[in-house]
Amino acid sequence: MAVLIIGGAFYVSRKSTEHLTGVGSNTTLVSIKNVPYTGELDANGNGTPDWEEELSKNVFEKIATPEELVSTSTTDTSSLTYTDRFARSFFEDYFNTQTGNAIPQTQEEFVNRAVTTVERETSALRYTRADVITTDDSDVAIRAYGNAVGEIVLRNSAGGSDHELLILQRAMEERNAAVLTELLPIQGAYEGLVADARALPAPVSLANQHRDLINAFEALRADITAMQLIFDDPLYAYARLKRYDADATNLYTAFYTLYSALTARGVVYASDEPAYFLYIFDTPYTP
Repeated sequence: MAVLIIGGAFYVSRKSTEHLTGVGSNTTLVSIKNVPYTGELDANGNGTPDWEEELSKNVFEKIATPEELVSTSTTDTSSLTYTDRFARSFFEDYFNTQTGNAIPQTQEEFVNRAVTTVERETSALRYTRADVITTDDSDVAIRAYGNAVGEIVLRNSAGGSDHELLILQRAMEERNAAVLTELLPIQGAYEGLVADARALPAPVSLANQHRDLINAFEALRADITAMQLIFDDPLYAYARLKRYDADATNLYTAFYTLYSALTARGVVYASDEPAYFLYIFDTPYTP
């Protein structure tokens, strides 16, 4: 798996960087080999993925301590982490099912409902077509828009940072939360990408592509923010981390779609123009 960091830390699976030599000097390009698939992280090397261990420790093992959970079930939960709140809710549902106070469910149904709940409650904010500011659709406006996107990418650069997955892996291997502060510049880059993209008017014919770009930035911003909670709120962190590969692929696809739309309008950028980075995404992603 290859990882590409371009300005705001873009991740692209299995993508060569050999044809990027013409990209402007202000763009940070880093190619990293053998970054682990997020579902395979196993810091202690015992053969059980970290996310399964954390889920077991912070959720399922609490089923063995019903008195503690039931006795506090009516207390204020506003200060609890998502992991704590879910564990409490999960057990109370389980307890009610077992004591006949709820509709009986099979173990598979119960777990599937819990998983669906986690996925829904940890989803990133989604922007719609109505959130996109639009401008005229002239050839001049479309060309200028592509360069404006390139300027946003260059402006929000986390150059010099390790890739976020490598930072997370190191923090978990060392059991050192301080390492996670290295994610802050990358998080800041994505926050800038979201803010700048939301403020950028897009030609009407590219409004959908622009919406997808904003949502891709936002999803990865949420993922990287969640990585910093891996020790304090592991269930939330792992729920977002599970989405990371798909979110990164969606970012690649958003850029490819934008590149294709600009090319279809006959737009060509020179190597010294900000939008030239889009030529990295000249082929569709294939797993």
